Amino acid sequence: MSPATATPKLSGERQVWRTVTLDFKGPRSAETATPNPFTDYRLDVEFSNGSRRYRVPGYFAACGKAALTSCESGDVWRVHFTPDVSGDWRYKIVFRRGANIILGGAGDSIGTLDGESGTIAIAPTVPGSVDPRDRGRLLYTGQRYLRYSATGEVFFKAGTDAPENALAYGDFDATPNRQNMRKRWAPHANDGAGVDIVKYGWNGKGRNLLGAVAYLADQGMNAFSFLTFSLGGDDQNVFPHRMKVSIAEYNELGPRQQWDEGVEHLRFDVSKLDQWGRVFSYANDRGMFLHFKLQELENDDFMDGGDTGIERVAYLRQMIARYGHFLALNWNAGEENTQTAPQEIAAMAKIAELDPYQHLRVSHSYPGRKVRYFPLLGERSAVTGISMQGQFADFSDVRPEIAEWALRSSAAGRPWVIASDEQGGGDAGIPIDADYPIGKLTGPRKFDDDRRAVRGQVLWATLTGGGYGVEYYYGYASGCSDLLCEDHRTRATKWHDAKIALDFFRKHVGNDVLAMEPLNTQSGTRQPFWFGEPGEKMIVYAHDGKSIRERAMVDNATYRISWFDPTTGGMVKSIEKATEARSEHQTNRDLLVTGPAPGDGGKDWVLLIERVKER
Repeated sequence: MSPATATPKLSGERQVWRTVTLDFKGPRSAETATPNPFTDYRLDVEFSNGSRRYRVPGYFAACGKAALTSCESGDVWRVHFTPDVSGDWRYKIVFRRGANIILGGAGDSIGTLDGESGTIAIAPTVPGSVDPRDRGRLLYTGQRYLRYSATGEVFFKAGTDAPENALAYGDFDATPNRQNMRKRWAPHANDGAGVDIVKYGWNGKGRNLLGAVAYLADQGMNAFSFLTFSLGGDDQNVFPHRMKVSIAEYNELGPRQQWDEGVEHLRFDVSKLDQWGRVFSYANDRGMFLHFKLQELENDDFMDGGDTGIERVAYLRQMIARYGHFLALNWNAGEENTQTAPQEIAAMAKIAELDPYQHLRVSHSYPGRKVRYFPLLGERSAVTGISMQGQFADFSDVRPEIAEWALRSSAAGRPWVIASDEQGGGDAGIPIDADYPIGKLTGPRKFDDDRRAVRGQVLWATLTGGGYGVEYYYGYASGCSDLLCEDHRTRATKWHDAKIALDFFRKHVGNDVLAMEPLNTQSGTRQPFWFGEPGEKMIVYAHDGKSIRERAMVDNATYRISWFDPTTGGMVKSIEKATEARSEHQTNRDLLVTGPAPGDGGKDWVLLIERVKER
C-alpha cells in the first residue's frame, strides 16, 4: 500500500460553474483487489463556503489516467466538485474503510487523509460571458419547470431519446457487440472535426460520438438520453461493471446469464467509465441536458432482486460520484420500470441521499400503466418528475396525459417536471424525414413521415400541456430505429421545428410560464390548444388559420394578437382587438374574436395573446 497524502492535485478551471477535480494519493488498489475499492472504501469530501454545504462522494480512479491507459490499478482517489459561488471554498476529507462501508457505518480511518482539510480559491464568472455553463446548475425548485440557478431562467427542452444504446460504442473499452448493435457513429464523423479531441477524446478515439453530440447542439437541441445499464435488456451492450469473461464469451450468454455470469456485480470498469465521462464533459460544456436512464424493463430486478442493497448502492454511487457534477441532468429510475412502488421509492431515496446537487429525479412507466405513479405523488417519494411515454400512433395521448399528471402532481403538493420522451406506436415512434435518402437507412422505411403531426401533436402539444419539453423516440422498426440508428440527420426537420418552438418560448414566454397552465386538455386537430394565464397572457396552437372565438377573457379589455409561424419562425402580424359582447342580448364584453391568420389558412399557426394594460 502506498503512503497517503492529503494534498490533492487540482485540475480544471477554478471558476464558478466549472468542475474542479481533486485527486488524492491514497491506498493503492485495483479493480479486482481486496478490500474492494468500490464497496469497502468510502471517500466523501465536504465543501463549504459560508452557508453553502456540499458532501460530494468520490471514487477509485486507478492510475488517474485510465481513459488513456486502460489501467486497472493505482493509488488515485478522485472527487469532482462544481462550485456555485466564488471565493474560498474549504474542503474536508472523510475517508473510511470497512466491509461494505458504502452502506453506512463508521469504519476505520484512512491514515493521513481522513479528516484533513484545505482551501480552494474560486473566481467569479467573466462579465458578459456567453458560455452556457454560466447559466448555472439546472435545479428543481418545487415548480413544474427546472430553472438555472445563476440566472433564474426557465429551461425548455428538446432533443433525442434515441438510440437508447448510444453508449454501445466501439471506441469505449470492453463494450461487447451483442446482436451486432455496437455503433461506430460514422455518419457524424465530420461533425466531430471541430471537437477538441485531446480534451474530450482518448488516444484519438471518440470523435464520431462526440460528433453526434455536436450535431445535436449545432441544431439548437439541448438534450439527449442514454441507458447506462442495458445488460440483459434490448441492447445488452451497455454496462459500467467489470467483465468476468471475454467479449467473445459474453456474446454467447443469454440475457440473464449476462448478469449472473458475465460481469462482476460489485466491481466497475474504471477506464470505460472515464471514457463515458469525457463524452458527457463535452456535452456539459455545450450546455446539453444529460438524461441518465439507470436501467430498463428487462433488468430492473437484476441488482438486489429489485431492492436497494449493496449492488444497487455501489452502482448508484459510481454514477453520482463520476457524473453528478455536470450542470444539467436527470436520474431516471428506469425505462418502463416494473419495480414495486416501495422498491422505486427506496432507489429514489438513495439517489437523493447521494446526490449533493439534487438533480431532477424522474419515473418512467409503460403506457397504460400510469397508475404506478400514484404511490409516488407528493411527499411519498423523492420523485420530482416524469419521463412520459405514449403509445398512440397519432400522438393523441401526449397532451392529455401530460396535462393530467401536471395537475395531479400539483394537487398532491409537489408539482412534477414532465417531458414527453417517448411518443407514438412502439414500432413507428417519430418517423424518419420524408427526404432522407433511403439508401442510408439501416432497415426498410415502414412508416410515412408526418412532420406536421409531430410538430403539433407532440412538440406544441407538450409545451402547451404543461410539459417542459420533448425527446424524440425513433421507434423500434422505423428504418433508423431506437437500437440501430447512428444518424440524427434522419430527423433533421424535427430539430428545425423544435428549435423554432424553443426560441419562441424563450423569447416570448420565458419565466411567465411559471404562472401559466393548460387551459384545455384536448388533443387531435379539432380544437386549438390553449395554454396560459387566463385573460392575461395565452399561447394558442391552432391547427389551421381559421378565426378563433374565445369567451374566457377579461370584460371590456383590449388584447394584442400576434400570429407566429411555427414552420419558419418569427411573428407574421400583430394586431390589437377589443373584446366583444357574445350576442346583442349580452352586456358582458368578454368575447375575443381573433380573425383569420395573415397567411396560408390551411397550415398550423401559433397565436400569442396578451392583454394590453391600461396606461
